[in-house]
Amino acid sequence: MRAIGYILTNQEESDREANQYELQFDSITYYCKQNDHNLIKVFSDSSSSGRNPGYRDLIDFIASPNQASMVVVTGANILGTSLEEAVSAILQIDHTGSTAVCSSADYPDAIQNALRVFQKERSEQIRGAMIQKASQGKALGRPAYGYQIDEDHNLTPNLNEAPIVSRIFTMYVHEGLGLRRIAERLNSSYDLARNDKQWTIAQILAILRNPVYIGTYRRFGLRMPHNHEAIISTQDFTSTQQLMRSKRTYKSKRQQQIYPLSGLLACEHCTGKMIGFSRKQNWRRKDGTRNQKIYRYYYCPNRLNNPLCKSNVTSATQWEQGASTSLYHYFLKHPEERISLSRWKEPSTGSAPTAPGGPISFDPNLKRRWMRALRLTATGSLTLGDLRRITTDLAYLNSGANESESITVSRVMETGDFELWESISLREQKVLFTSFIDTAVADSNGVAIKLLNGDHYPISL
Repeated sequence: MRAIGYILTNQEESDREANQYELQFDSITYYCKQNDHNLIKVFSDSSSSGRNPGYRDLIDFIASPNQASMVVVTGANILGTSLEEAVSAILQIDHTGSTAVCSSADYPDAIQNALRVFQKERSEQIRGAMIQKASQGKALGRPAYGYQIDEDHNLTPNLNEAPIVSRIFTMYVHEGLGLRRIAERLNSSYDLARNDKQWTIAQILAILRNPVYIGTYRRFGLRMPHNHEAIISTQDFTSTQQLMRSKRTYKSKRQQQIYPLSGLLACEHCTGKMIGFSRKQNWRRKDGTRNQKIYRYYYCPNRLNNPLCKSNVTSATQWEQGASTSLYHYFLKHPEERISLSRWKEPSTGSAPTAPGGPISFDPNLKRRWMRALRLTATGSLTLGDLRRITTDLAYLNSGANESESITVSRVMETGDFELWESISLREQKVLFTSFIDTAVADSNGVAIKLLNGDHYPISL
């Protein structure tokens, strides 16, 4: 994989600056050589704080078309002078389609490295053992489809599954079938996925993108080619990636969706915080015209790792309307609580939410929520995309509402008009929820809310 190095030396130690550069450069080149990365460029800065010209040039380079790469630094402290600043840089690099890694043998994962450097936290012994096994190319967790783990913890082809993997690549590269057609053909021939489940497009896509099938092992930022027996030839895998890139359509930047209950809605099964996401559906009418619609949902990120969590993806509108109705009826019964909203009559002076890559600063309560999300990301329970959405949401909460939102919410609270209450925008609804709701729990009966003043109010949808 293509790699780009970034080096930061301390200008205050000018007598050692050249030595600092040499040590970091050697560490980056050694890491790339050990993991078969192609180091194509190195950016550098000579400073001890702030965003520097070399870093800005790095971001401009990887953000340009077809320049996504792996950004290698010696440690997360090269990307920032604080945990918040380093994580901002990691998210900014991820936002361009690239990946930040550290040349540290113990903590190559950038988020883990940031927690290690700035929080002085040692990984648990179990995780340390996992990293040690990964550095030896030993399989961890559930193997990819097509492989099994032998008694020495090495990946070996599964005699029943490996031929199906080969067939998937053949159908895509040599027969020209699309992902949906491949899934349909496998399901119709009863060559089912694990646990006798039907193949899905997402599963087919994951297999076609996974370099494990050419013998490459990846874990904790490590990349070890020729680690185990390959199922697919390198030529077929390369042809697959080129074919997928040729079919990729580059669309305009997706409009950011607002999720008023993000960080507030709790899973009824595991009490984890549910996260919002959206899907765009396109279709053609009978008259030939095209139409599209964006569907918004909430899901519990713990459902993939926690067997006790039986949460399903739910419609965002359903739960937001339920929480709004609960809050409305609560204020009908407790009109005196509306007085606490008098602060909305004064325009807020809060700043706008921080964009990816900008400085992150939270009040103590929001900081605790952000740190929890950060640790979940370090353990793999959340993705960097999840962390970026949570960071943006928390930054918005931290900034306060703007003047127009304050006026609208204040008017809604004063009138008590239910039609006006339901007509407010998602952003205004977010202001309303975060001003009063501590936690919302949704189940088949409706949404129960716990308010910041300690009151509870359940109501059916």
